[in-house]
Amino acid sequence: MPTHKRLTLFFSNPYFTLSLGILFLSLSPLFTHWADAPGVVTSFYRMLIALLVLSPFYAKIFPSQGTAGVTKLNWHQLLIPVLAGVFSGFDHALWGTALKETSVANATLLNYISPLWVSLVAIFILKERYKAYYWVGLILVLMGSISVLNIFDAALTFNFKGEGFAMISSFFYAGYFLLTQKGRTFLTTLQQLFISLLACCITLGLIMLLFQLPLFGYSSTTYLIFLASAIFSQLFGYFSLTHSLGKIPASIVSPSLSLQPVITALLAIPFANQNLALYQVVGGVLVLGGIITINKSEIKGSG
Repeated sequence: MPTHKRLTLFFSNPYFTLSLGILFLSLSPLFTHWADAPGVVTSFYRMLIALLVLSPFYAKIFPSQGTAGVTKLNWHQLLIPVLAGVFSGFDHALWGTALKETSVANATLLNYISPLWVSLVAIFILKERYKAYYWVGLILVLMGSISVLNIFDAALTFNFKGEGFAMISSFFYAGYFLLTQKGRTFLTTLQQLFISLLACCITLGLIMLLFQLPLFGYSSTTYLIFLASAIFSQLFGYFSLTHSLGKIPASIVSPSLSLQPVITALLAIPFANQNLALYQVVGGVLVLGGIITINKSEIKGSG
């Protein structure tokens, strides 16, 4: 098989793109933490820059209705990615604020309670069925995440705008996953990404206006962080995530993303001068074991 065909096959593998997405999204908490700006502003620029990068390709993302093979979308279908973007906007606004009010570790972990909500909706409402040990894997993921990020310290210093906002953001993050999974049944990766980006950007812009957050006046370093966040975390990260959600159920993708705080903790060693304790290493092993277990609990069928 020619090399280019092997590469195409490799990159088309949804589990490979999911792995890439996890890697790029692991940088997101660090970008938001480093930026000398409110979390909502950092998220707004992240969405806006990503949207501007994609805009020149609009005609290719949304071919004209006369093009062969193009299906006209009705407003019910467009509502799905729009809602995904609105959910993503509230998720980023709450989580970005939490990152400024508590530690990166605590905000990231509490945001990643979302796999639990995704699993409950997918199994009890959407009637997706998994082997019984799916729940064993999910418990391992949650226990491992708690160990990695030492949530017990967070419980002692609970701050509603910190830990509280991060926990609330997990509901919106879960909604984003489920809506994106639905949208990818009739939209391409870029179509889903573009529409949800636009809706997310508008949502964050309205939140900024409501709370009168400044759009300008930041340092050149912060603007560079905005750019890096848009390219790596949003475009590369969410493109990979959106692509994988077209092939893999949200109830498997979401727990897999619990690797993100583990990778973030590892990246914090060289970039934030933080060392890993033994309990964090054990937690990382539990998360990895849980994700492997979850990914082996394939769907049996619809109920």
